[in-house]
Amino acid sequence: MANTSDFDHEKLKEKLILQIQNRVEAAIDGECAVVYSAYPYDDDGLPVDNLDQIAILGLAQAEDEIWASYVGPVLENPTWLQLTIEANRMIIASGDYHHIYFEAIQVMRKTENGTQILSLDFGS
Repeated sequence: MANTSDFDHEKLKEKLILQIQNRVEAAIDGECAVVYSAYPYDDDGLPVDNLDQIAILGLAQAEDEIWASYVGPVLENPTWLQLTIEANRMIIASGDYHHIYFEAIQVMRKTENGTQILSLDFGS
C-alpha cells in the first residue's frame, strides 16, 4: 500500500497534467484530439507547463511524413502551444486517432530558405 505522500504526489501530478491539457483544449477551436505530453518534469517529478516557451528557434513547418496528409503553415519561433495546435490538425487530417500523445519534435530537414521541416512525434 502506498503511503500518503506518494498518493498526494500522484494526485498533484495528475492535477498539473490536467491543467496543462485544459490550456491546450482552450486554445483549440473545435475538436481537440491531441493530448499534450511534451512537457518537462521538475526535480520533484512534477510536469512543468512549457506551452508558452519557444519550442524551436527560427522558421519551422510541421509536416506529416507518415501519412502525407498534412503540411502546416510556416511559423516563426513557434511555441509548444502553437506546435500542439499543429499536432491536433495533423491528427484530424490523418485520421490516426490511436497516436494522439504529442511527445516531441525532430528536425527532418531544412529548406533552401532555412525553414526547418519538423516531424511531430506521437505516442499512443
